[in-house]
This record gives sequence, structure tokens and C-alpha cells, in this order.
Amino acid sequence: MIFLTGCEQSVSISTMCEADPQICVDIHDDNWCRKERKSLLLHNYNVKQTNQDIDKYKELIAFEEYIGCMSLASQIEHIKLKEKKTNRVNSLLNAEKRFTQLAENTKQSNNAHLLYFHWSRFLDKDAMAKFTAKEGSAELETAELQQFLASYYIKRDPDKTLGILFHSLELTPAGAELNHEVFESIANIFNDKDEYKQTYIWLKVLQLHKPDDQHLSENLINLFIEKHGLNIAFLDTVAEATLTNIQEGRFKAPQY
Repeated sequence: MIFLTGCEQSVSISTMCEADPQICVDIHDDNWCRKERKSLLLHNYNVKQTNQDIDKYKELIAFEEYIGCMSLASQIEHIKLKEKKTNRVNSLLNAEKRFTQLAENTKQSNNAHLLYFHWSRFLDKDAMAKFTAKEGSAELETAELQQFLASYYIKRDPDKTLGILFHSLELTPAGAELNHEVFESIANIFNDKDEYKQTYIWLKVLQLHKPDDQHLSENLINLFIEKHGLNIAFLDTVAEATLTNIQEGRFKAPQY
């Protein structure tokens, strides 16, 4: 008996399959992509239990992760077990079919997550218009949805985007998983505004949060410091305090 644990109540694989027997036939067990399959089964089970739009959104994301993983796995040839590849291809095709059906079934939803999903994946302009119309509402007062909103404005209004990204960090609860792309975006906006001290602070926040980022080497940071003649002692202290405040859910948007 295999169980999934986490924020949701533990549910056995057999219970998930009982709720939707066909999905366990269509997307069968395999040595590859087991984590993604279990996540997909769990979110499918949750939809069967709640029929809530937010659970449908999570199932769509789980489908994307499974399809991405299985797209690679299905290309692997098995010398002795040719049927393995066939099974993987079938699972992939079935997942893609179910994903398409779920996406179509949620097209008319007014849920903010689903509206953003349909714009970001299918360039549905009506969905984005409905999503941006929710700006300032209580529904969008989460870190994730503020980041979705920022992705819409980033090429349209960088200053507004900066405020939205700062607000997303204000809404980030203590201990939450952080999205490093927020730090990258803030640094890029400040760099475009020629505000190099702020750029450095947020590059340093990014480096502290994601030290193995190959795109942000110590050499690159040093080149930036030399180019702009920065005195980094104070700026490093600010960056460290900023990241700590974000991690502990105490971040307050600075003046900019």
C-alpha cells in the first residue's frame, strides 16, 4: 500500500484508483515518473471529491509535470522489453488527452488561477481580461496570484510590476517556498532603471537564496561591482536582512 503525504490527508493509491479506475488504466505505473504520476492521481482524486476549480487548476499543473517527465521517458528504448516504450507512449498520449479535456472543461471558469492558466498557456485574451479585472480584489491577495499579475504587467509597466512583486513578497508567509524568479525580475527592473545599488541588493538576495545558480557566479557579481564602483559592505547587510525578512514573513515594501 503506497501513501501520499503532505498538506492533504494521506490517501492510498488504491483509493485514488477506486475513485477513477480508468485513470489508473490510462496512466499506468512505471519505474519512470512515479512521483509525477502519484501527484497526478492525488489531484485527480481531489477533484473527484470536491469538484472545486482550484483543485482542477492543481490537476492541470500535475498533468503538465507528468507529461513533461513522460515525454522524456517515452523516448527511451528497451532492448529486452520493447513493450515498456509502448506503454509509456500510451500513458503519455492518454495524459495529453485528459489534459486537453480538463483544459476545455475549465475554459469558462472565473477562478483566478484558471483564468491565468488559460491566458499563459493558450493566450486566451478574454481570460486575461477577466483576471486583470480582479486586480485589487481580495481574491488576488496571495503571493502566487500577485506574481501572476506581475507577469502580465512586466513588459507593459515595469514600475507597476515592481510594486506588485514587492506586494507578493509582503504576502509571502513565513517558511513558504520562494520563487527565485521574483528576485530576478526585481533586479532586472532596477537595472533597466540604472539603479545599480538596488540591482546589486536583489542580485545578492538571489545569490543567497540560490547559491548554485550557474547564471549568477561570483565572477559575474564581482564584474558588476567593479563596473558600477559599488561599496558592498552595507549593501550585503541590506541583502541579508531583506532575505531574512522575506523568509520569516516580515518583508515590507521599500520606497522606490
